Amino acid sequence: MVKEKAIDFGYILDSPCTVSGIESLHVEKQSMVIVIPLNHPFTECETIHLNKLENETLILTEKGCTYRAFLLDKLNKNNIPHNISMELSSVETIKKAVENNWGIGFLPAFTIGKSDNVVAIRYADDELNFYSQLIYKKEKTEQKVFNSFMSLFN
Repeated sequence: MVKEKAIDFGYILDSPCTVSGIESLHVEKQSMVIVIPLNHPFTECETIHLNKLENETLILTEKGCTYRAFLLDKLNKNNIPHNISMELSSVETIKKAVENNWGIGFLPAFTIGKSDNVVAIRYADDELNFYSQLIYKKEKTEQKVFNSFMSLFN
């Protein structure tokens, strides 16, 4: 939508944006976590590597989500069998499903709060490269209001 000029800015969670004509400001590198119920065997782990997800029942976001695509691509490239039991559009619904022992989730760490009744274990992967990014068209940088807005992120 930014590229088509339908909106001036976008705020995304993705690998670094490399779309022609679009600039991006990396706001913060994001870590991902495996979200598990309180009684799951992984609760003793400090980190979880891809191979630990073998045959786990996954509760994921819907198709089109960048971090879902990242995880499934890694599982498939490494021939790791897995089962997707649910595809949900809401992070809160995913956390509730995990809390109810219906599977495990894969979410950005910032989505898990202290009051959630789930455990978040850091997902360890050297190829994981997700950032919160503000994306915009380069020609917008000439506008005073744009520069004022951008200064909020610097």
